[in-house]
Amino acid sequence: MIGKFSIAFAVAVAVLIEVPCASAQATCQNPGQMVPCMQAFFANLGFAGQNNGFPYNNTVFVSTLHNYVMQNDIAGWNNLQKWMNTLITCAGGQSAFEACGDWHILMTQFNISQQEAVEYESQFRVLEYETGPAFPVITHNWFCMKQVDQTEGQVVQMCRQHFDDEQHQNPNMTCPHIVELLNCIERPFVTHCGRDVAAVQCNIEKIIYSIVAPDCNSHLALQCNGSFNPLKKGTKKLQKTQKLQKTRKLGKLH
Repeated sequence: MIGKFSIAFAVAVAVLIEVPCASAQATCQNPGQMVPCMQAFFANLGFAGQNNGFPYNNTVFVSTLHNYVMQNDIAGWNNLQKWMNTLITCAGGQSAFEACGDWHILMTQFNISQQEAVEYESQFRVLEYETGPAFPVITHNWFCMKQVDQTEGQVVQMCRQHFDDEQHQNPNMTCPHIVELLNCIERPFVTHCGRDVAAVQCNIEKIIYSIVAPDCNSHLALQCNGSFNPLKKGTKKLQKTQKLQKTRKLGKLH
């Protein structure tokens, strides 16, 4: 949630990266269930009664989320955790949520573009992480993280601009560029809030890039290994994506 432009930036960069297009529908048993579940989640943030219960676009959604936690602090995070737990239960449990929250499914069910579907998957994977394994660190250090967001935003933006410049100059070096970006974004959080918070922020970025640039997962495997690395204890998205990539590669060999 901190750094509300992370997903929009990453997905914009993905225009330069070939996002795999293999469908996950074979493992999603009830894709239509995601629509009412998502509508119920969005209603908590005031989107009921407009645009069929959905935000007009992901940018509006991310901005609304960001403003909500900035204004409501710990109480806001507690509500988000409750709403995400309800969403996952509504989807049919963790496995169903993981399968049916894939951007291929969202693109079909919501009748939206690939870019917007990737943005939505990225956002909900991040929310799943923030309200799950990272929740204790975020709520314990929230006011420090909030302060960094308010005072160091320009520093983080410079990290993204440097990445963008490098990517345009040498698009074949995407994975090393992402590694450099993660290290850059971690620094202000390490300085002001400590390694646990920096690891959380790094993992948020890592989750996003596991979706928009899955071929880089092996390069990112050792990133975000601060004193607290909740990805090892929580979300399985990175491991699942890596297995899917191996399956696709093996399929190409036959």
